[in-house]
Amino acid sequence: MAHELLSLNSVPHGVRPMRGPGFYTIFLKDFLANPGGEESLRVNVDLKVRHPGPGFADDIASVMSYEGVVDGIRRLTRHPHAAGLENLARQIGDICLEDPRVEGAKVRVERLGADTDAAALGIFIEVERNGSQPTER
Repeated sequence: MAHELLSLNSVPHGVRPMRGPGFYTIFLKDFLANPGGEESLRVNVDLKVRHPGPGFADDIASVMSYEGVVDGIRRLTRHPHAAGLENLARQIGDICLEDPRVEGAKVRVERLGADTDAAALGIFIEVERNGSQPTER
């Protein structure tokens, strides 16, 4: 059986091509920071990314990479956070919006094994680009 490889520029039969700028979502799910340490954290991020549109070059440089976000989260979560989860979530949101292709981000930060009957305690924030400036919702 022959298989046809489609590039990102191809439009499969029955699918309408994108007419204007669209969006796609990149997500980071259940990133564990400092597992087993004094303050174990779980981070989830959804990035709303502007699609480059029809006819974009089919290479990695044309699409958003999550690596910068992951590196930023690692840097921020190396040490315990006396400033609190809300501040950490905002800093992660700022990292997400550093790439101009990112229109918005949903950030969830959970402290695992907190001294309660819950599996985790945490915060969820949404940040979005308003014109060229990030705003929090």
